[in-house]
Amino acid sequence: MGIILNDISTLIYETDLILYIEEKQSVDAMLKDLKDSPASKDKSIIDKDKLSKAKAKQEEVKKKLLKSGVPQKMLNKKRKFGPDLIQNIIDEMKETGIFKSIGIGGIILFLVYQVQANLSLFFMNYVDEDIAIFISLVILAPVTEELGKFYASKFKATGGHFIAFNAFEFSKYIMMFAGSVPIFSLLVARTLAVGLHLVNTMIHKKGREESIKKNDPSIAQNSLMVTILIHAAWNGLIGGGIIFLIRGLS
Repeated sequence: MGIILNDISTLIYETDLILYIEEKQSVDAMLKDLKDSPASKDKSIIDKDKLSKAKAKQEEVKKKLLKSGVPQKMLNKKRKFGPDLIQNIIDEMKETGIFKSIGIGGIILFLVYQVQANLSLFFMNYVDEDIAIFISLVILAPVTEELGKFYASKFKATGGHFIAFNAFEFSKYIMMFAGSVPIFSLLVARTLAVGLHLVNTMIHKKGREESIKKNDPSIAQNSLMVTILIHAAWNGLIGGGIIFLIRGLS
């Protein structure tokens, strides 16, 4: 019974602490908005009223935590970048609808691969094979696949596209290399690739959120460029490795 009570106490403490951190971030965001974008007198009054209520709620939770023995320094803690964005992606999927999100993501994925496949075929026919492989890996794949993530976030299908894309890629590479590459190595390689796509998906999501919040499309576009560079660098290492392997075996 004592263990159960301790677990409940811990859960209440962690829930209150997260609530306080969220309220603090809400207050900080409101203060920044008021400072960065001075509005009309009426809107300013409304914003200040919201800020006042948020501060009151924040203080209420803070007092409760301090009374329960939480150190003051714990209340200055910030929530991490990754978990927040993952939760936002999940919330977006619920808002859009899980099947609708995956459906939109699947359509975007289909279009991306049609473009990618046709351009890859074009280069295979007109340039040296090694160069064509490198172009496909370092230019075509990063540009087309990150554009897919970019538009998925625009249509509120960030999570659906992530699921559709990685399910397709995982199964595709397993079928392509099963038997010629040890299954463990294949699983490790694809798991690392999923990690890359998760990071880039979160960058797109963050960029889209900031773009909407600040009414500045260039923020989402800059996030797209960042993810293309990350993806190209990742694929460049793999592409160089493949070409080196081909040369070594020939």
